[in-house]
Amino acid sequence: MPAKKTRKTTKKAAKATKKTASAAKKTTRTTKKPTNTFFKMENPMSKSNKSFDKIAQDASAMGQEQMDAVMKSTQIFAKGMEDIMKAYMDLAQASAAKSQEAAQSMMSCKTLNEFTEAQTKFAQSSFDEFMSGATKMSEMGVKVATDAMEPINDQMGKAMKKASDSMAA
Repeated sequence: MPAKKTRKTTKKAAKATKKTASAAKKTTRTTKKPTNTFFKMENPMSKSNKSFDKIAQDASAMGQEQMDAVMKSTQIFAKGMEDIMKAYMDLAQASAAKSQEAAQSMMSCKTLNEFTEAQTKFAQSSFDEFMSGATKMSEMGVKVATDAMEPINDQMGKAMKKASDSMAA
């Protein structure tokens, strides 16, 4: 009887080994399918990560370009305002000097008619100088605003062109 038991045990062990091998093959087959599916999914996902990285880099570069344009614009504006303030101070000094001359000339008048003529002449020249000074200051202000906005306008044009090119692609 021990020989029969050994044979049965051996047969059972052989069947168990076959079942285990069969199960291992099934497991191998089933694990390969998800792996293939995983690789199929991973490829587009890695492409989207790459495109996301590219978008992030483009956005960062665009932000840097915009900051550079703003900084350049600010420098132009500051220089322009410095020039305007200098022109304003020159006008103020010239006006003060003219006022002083007019006061001296009015003080030296001997008659009322001379005084009226001097005052009329001073008023007319003051008005003319005021208008020319206001025109000059206005022109300078427009030039400063235009020049200061130029770098920002250029940057916006480049950004719009990039956006339209990327949408067309």
